[in-house]
Amino acid sequence: MKIEVFNKLNKFDKFDFLCDYGIFLCAKKELNKKFLLYSVDNYFVEEEWDYPNKRIVAYRSFVDDSLLDEYYQILRTTMTS
Repeated sequence: MKIEVFNKLNKFDKFDFLCDYGIFLCAKKELNKKFLLYSVDNYFVEEEWDYPNKRIVAYRSFVDDSLLDEYYQILRTTMTS
């Protein structure tokens, strides 16, 4: 699925699509938020959760790998463990 099509989906369909086709890469926590990073085709999707209330807040899709900078340390640690 192209990123433009993914962006037009509602959040429930985005969730289903990521469960079926996304490749989970890593997760990070910030205060009361949790972020899950997925790889899909030629783009990435960040799924933002309101952690205490266990609900999805937003999705951010992107192709620019410079936006992965905040995940590099987590990915390095995961890959060397």
